Amino acid sequence: MPDALPGELREDDDFTTALYRAAIGPVSTGYYLPLFTAWDSASRFKPRWNTTAGLWTLGWLAFRKMGGAALAYVGALVGSMLLVFGIGRLFFDLSETGHITMFFTWLLTAVLVPGLWGNAWFHSHCRKRMTVALAAHTEVAQSCAALARQSSQPRRAIAVGSVQLGLLVALGLSALQFSALMQHAGIKMAGVTPATPQMASGKVKEMPVMAASAPVAVPAPKPVSTPASAVAPAAVAAKVVASAPSTAAKSAAVVAVAPAAKVASRPASAVAAPIALAGRYGVNVGLFAKADNAKNAQAKLEAAQLPTQVDTLQMKRGPRTRIRVGPFTTEAQA
Repeated sequence: MPDALPGELREDDDFTTALYRAAIGPVSTGYYLPLFTAWDSASRFKPRWNTTAGLWTLGWLAFRKMGGAALAYVGALVGSMLLVFGIGRLFFDLSETGHITMFFTWLLTAVLVPGLWGNAWFHSHCRKRMTVALAAHTEVAQSCAALARQSSQPRRAIAVGSVQLGLLVALGLSALQFSALMQHAGIKMAGVTPATPQMASGKVKEMPVMAASAPVAVPAPKPVSTPASAVAPAAVAAKVVASAPSTAAKSAAVVAVAPAAKVASRPASAVAAPIALAGRYGVNVGLFAKADNAKNAQAKLEAAQLPTQVDTLQMKRGPRTRIRVGPFTTEAQA
């Protein structure tokens, strides 16, 4: 005998089979009808894999009009993600491999649960609809006709699939646009000269100063020899005075000097290292290729109420603006 259409009664049908056929609808009736009737006959549920429910869960739930189950599924996904990747990271210090393993475990669970229990969800949904239809009508034929009108039709599958495909395309385009923006931002960041890479790399040989991590003495641009036995008068405190290497070893005192506004690109041949001047100590902040970056750094230092010195160094790759903090009276202050 040919199969009856959803909502129609066959002569060899019992009422339950006819109601199931009407509730399932014309899509995949041959898959669900034997399964549901077998479960009712055996009075127990036996899991059976449903590929559509496992891989296309939200679309399948929307097609079968199981809105409550769809909301519960989304809530479970979001809740488990927050629990595993949010709160879980606070208590477990996992490596990168551990995080990847947790993600794939979560993804596999999100596929296996609806794939194995999706049929049971749909079976329960059909039985609820059958109960409502029987309560609303006096005859089984009328109940079957009502269930058939409410069942999922092929055109609904096309509509749901189109919407989901559109969402996937929009998500893909958004991901591409976000990736392009991140690359553009990375290029801009690469073009900004950092504050201290020259000092960290050790390639800037023209800078006659010590490393920025420790207080250093401010070099003098025009060293002038001072006898060891001479005592500087008070008027000389505003001039730059330094002893030559041969005289400095024998000197008993060093005259305090004011910092220089500009330093030549090459130090004097007699000066092999930065000269520590009594009462005048400074700390290097950095070299800047761009004037705007130097101004920003100077503004931040001045906002912190720190004395600053700005000068220009002529280097192989062009002029560089050097910023130092100082002068300080003692090395401890620097």
